[in-house]
Amino acid sequence: MGWLLPAMTQEKLDNQKQVVRNERRQRYENRPYGNAWVYLLQNMYPDGHPYQHATIGRHEDIDAATLQDVQDFFRKWYLPNNASLVVCGDYDRDSTVKAVADYFGEIPAGPEPEAVEPDAVSLAEQKVARYQEDVPFPKVWIAWHTPRALTKEDAGMDLISSILADGKDSPFYQELVFNLQVSQDVEAYQSSSRYGSMFVIESTAAAGHTGDEVVAAIDSILSRYRASGFTGEELSIARTGYMVQFYDSLASIQGKANLLNHYNYLTGDPGYIGEDLSRYYAVKTGWLKRLYKKWLPLDRRLVMHIDPKAPAAPAAPAGGGK
Repeated sequence: MGWLLPAMTQEKLDNQKQVVRNERRQRYENRPYGNAWVYLLQNMYPDGHPYQHATIGRHEDIDAATLQDVQDFFRKWYLPNNASLVVCGDYDRDSTVKAVADYFGEIPAGPEPEAVEPDAVSLAEQKVARYQEDVPFPKVWIAWHTPRALTKEDAGMDLISSILADGKDSPFYQELVFNLQVSQDVEAYQSSSRYGSMFVIESTAAAGHTGDEVVAAIDSILSRYRASGFTGEELSIARTGYMVQFYDSLASIQGKANLLNHYNYLTGDPGYIGEDLSRYYAVKTGWLKRLYKKWLPLDRRLVMHIDPKAPAAPAAPAGGGK
């Protein structure tokens, strides 16, 4: 934050460009289904939206960045008045305050960055996207736009994902993996973000089955819950499971620090834990059914397939012998 720019040279920038591009290859292009999140964001968000591309950036943008681009970006965003600092653990307050002042005190504040407030995004109809890659089995992702992080509806979507897909006793796993045997795995999750979230279901097809079969099986379960809603027992189990995971994440110093920073960044209150957990305790089954029908319609979503590449045609025999 304080001393990177004076040390930044074109040679160092060129080196780091290659580091970042290699990281992108390792995390995305060079692993099975690695490009899924890139494709998902491209299809779910319009051009210009801050969530439209992965945070690591695109190769062409990384390669095109000039030294001046990087310096301007740094001066705009990497400022003490745009940062959240967490000190967590067994520490002495007075000596820690002095250390923070010693390390950060002489770094000047900059102009307040302009707040980013993108418009809410929604899908007007079902969108189907298909890709072929070097993967062993077909895999599908089904995604909806859902409420932003730390809202009550965001908590409700968390609990819905737990009811549908947590563990081998879940409806998705029982039906897709055990009964129909069209899938070898399945999960659902609420990917919560500041400006809007996504509810995502993903499942890898079993050998001999297609992504379309997997989608049909998922839709059958989704339609069933649309009609029946959720039981009190399902809600109680999901809520208990969430709380176990939540408190388990606080077992480490790093987990506590991350949560304090998360609350401070999103709400300005690092002690937001009570308000956060109250969202989950406030959820009732009738309300959860209405939430489900509101945010998970079958006709306004993305259905994305990544299928194995078709085998290459055999080469024609050389020559024309007798």
